[in-house]
Amino acid sequence: MSKTAGTCQTPAMATPCSPFQNRTPVLSWPATLGIACGCVVLAPIRLVVFMLGLVLMAIFGNLSLLGLSDEALDAAPYGLARKTMRWPAEIGVRMLFFAQGVWWISESGERASAREAPIVVSNHSSFIDLALVQRLRGAAVSSIHNKRIPVLGALSRCFQFVFVDRNDADSRRASKKTIERRASSAETWPQTVIFPEGTTTNRSALIEFKLGAFSPLVPVQPVVVAYGLDWGVDPSFVNAPPTMLATGLRLLCVPWLRMSFTYLPTMRPAPGEKAEAFAARVQGAMASAMGVPVSEKNFADAMKEAKTAREAREAAVAQKKRGAKED
Repeated sequence: MSKTAGTCQTPAMATPCSPFQNRTPVLSWPATLGIACGCVVLAPIRLVVFMLGLVLMAIFGNLSLLGLSDEALDAAPYGLARKTMRWPAEIGVRMLFFAQGVWWISESGERASAREAPIVVSNHSSFIDLALVQRLRGAAVSSIHNKRIPVLGALSRCFQFVFVDRNDADSRRASKKTIERRASSAETWPQTVIFPEGTTTNRSALIEFKLGAFSPLVPVQPVVVAYGLDWGVDPSFVNAPPTMLATGLRLLCVPWLRMSFTYLPTMRPAPGEKAEAFAARVQGAMASAMGVPVSEKNFADAMKEAKTAREAREAAVAQKKRGAKED
């Protein structure tokens, strides 16, 4: 399969760009007008729905965690009683995505059970991708810093996420062992949902996969998450602009955001196959299903581009200030 950075599809044109750039950084006039109308009609209602969702998540997420330490959470999967207490929090999560314009989610393909595929891998472009975790009632791999965020921390703990500190080698090794232990356990652990790109892209290409999902050498189910650009708004949260806040505000005001999950057939490592080869094979299957190329770019490239973009914005602001002083 050819390797390239891919193209950014905008409502008006297709232009070569990095997979780390939003497809609609500047909105067209029709999109701007539609969002302006949505701010008046939709945003107030959706803000109420959003806040109610947060309340449900905070109350019932924490209730389901009563009496559980982090060690206990990692030792055994949730039982029926705690899952029942958590259920309103799951409704709250869905309310958040509803408030962002995701009224419904189209699904195609056959979804594998946790026994058939203990690990699920997916492409990653937006915070809304977490709707897949909610749909599967899975446990995602998340940054340890999210654990400390109010509401989100309790929610990720009650879904028994696997936390990792990317800057700590011991934490990376521990999370890898946790993934492997759950994948091979006879207990009914939820499916571990991993975004192997390690960062978000605009879905114009699949960047290099990290090996954490493939090192256990167990069956994985690839899932392709896709979005429609009906209202000229790309939900990708990549290198700003727009910021995450701006993206969220845009989605709060669009009439709807089309979202779909395509469940690809479960893939198994071949006898003697290395994790690198297994990852490349899964990546190729997902890229083919998405109709995009495989890219050699990776998480480090995303960080470099983010730094370059930030420095360019700072330089532009400084230049503007100098110009104002000269005037």
